[in-house]
Amino acid sequence: MFHVEHREFDRPEDWEEGFAELLVWLQRTHLNLTNTQCGQLKKYCSYLYYGSSKMNLIAEGDRGVLATKHILPSMGLAGFLSALPNANILDLGSGAGLPGIPLKVIFPNSYFYLIESRRKRANFLREVVRMLNLRGIEICNVRVETLHARLANKVDVVVSRATKNMDALFEWIGPILKPHGVLIATLDQERGMQKAKGIILRRKSEWRGGVSWYGGVR
Repeated sequence: MFHVEHREFDRPEDWEEGFAELLVWLQRTHLNLTNTQCGQLKKYCSYLYYGSSKMNLIAEGDRGVLATKHILPSMGLAGFLSALPNANILDLGSGAGLPGIPLKVIFPNSYFYLIESRRKRANFLREVVRMLNLRGIEICNVRVETLHARLANKVDVVVSRATKNMDALFEWIGPILKPHGVLIATLDQERGMQKAKGIILRRKSEWRGGVSWYGGVR
């Protein structure tokens, strides 16, 4: 079991300045998170900061700016999910819990599947879920193909970060995403927005229904 010791410090940690910026952004976007939700986000930042000192969760140079470089972009996807209350959402290749954990905090009534095939990272995610007292969330330490039968046509939204192979992505999520489900994919700049868009439009015709998509570039 992966364990991160959460500690309180008399002096601010270097990630806390970025977290203060995150709170300002939340106020500007009118997400209206409760004190409990803000506390969960802060705890998550702390776990991610200290967890990254033990294993490769985020780049070493990102630890001090994790709130603005990693948490904020994840929460930026909230606008695309706000019209889908109580959705079933699958975070493919969740890694350190991005964007799945921040989105779960924002949308506590949605059910989340965090797919992470690497055992150590999956254990870290389980520890985060326990420490933040999150409900309605599963950490799946498997490849998504093994869930095709169980989740067939049950997922409303798939989120995927740093997508490099759009054709493979469609093969992975096709059996589980509902007709007219939503794919939210952030794309690696090396892949190219136009090339990825062409693949999406071509593969769209092979689906039972349509697929909405958002392609952000990292």
